[in-house]
Amino acid sequence: MSITVDGQWGSWSTGPCSVTCGQGFIYRNRTCDSPPASKNGTECIGSSADALSCTLAGCPVDGQWGSWSIGPCSVTCGQGLINRNRTCDSPPASNNGTYCIGSSTDSLSCNLAGCPVDGQWGSWSTGHCSVTCGHGIRYRNRSCDSPPASNNGTDCIGCSIDSLSCTLARCPKSYRKYGKKAGSWIRKTRKWKRITSRYY
Repeated sequence: MSITVDGQWGSWSTGPCSVTCGQGFIYRNRTCDSPPASKNGTECIGSSADALSCTLAGCPVDGQWGSWSIGPCSVTCGQGLINRNRTCDSPPASNNGTYCIGSSTDSLSCNLAGCPVDGQWGSWSTGHCSVTCGHGIRYRNRSCDSPPASNNGTDCIGCSIDSLSCTLARCPKSYRKYGKKAGSWIRKTRKWKRITSRYY
């Protein structure tokens, strides 16, 4: 008389973890052969394949730079620099991974509105004395152009015109006595009366 035998699972075969580091799976399988079903016995119930989680040492993680942090311009007007920095934290290096390559600091040029420039006087121009002999006045002028005022800077303070006393050679006696007309008067007198130089 034959005996009905239901199938029974054999032991699970155990494979390696699916990864060499970090989190993975161990895949395993089994066979319905302990014993196999016979004489119209039922087959094994359940799955012949399965997976288990496995955890190995953490994988190396190379560091990656985070975003640049941007500071203010180093000046309030004109040409300056913006200093910025970043951190190797996106992600940070771990498990013997390499650190971020490059510098954690940098600078960029920044160009703001021009700085105010106050005007400065240039040199005085040298004029001529107002007379050809004796005491007179020398007039001179200067320009607000060294440099000129710009970007709302203040204009030069003071006058652009000035005068100084000047002293030339002593005037002839005739000039002192009769003024500018003395010369022509003496020439006429010489011609008509043949006078001597007593009028000088």
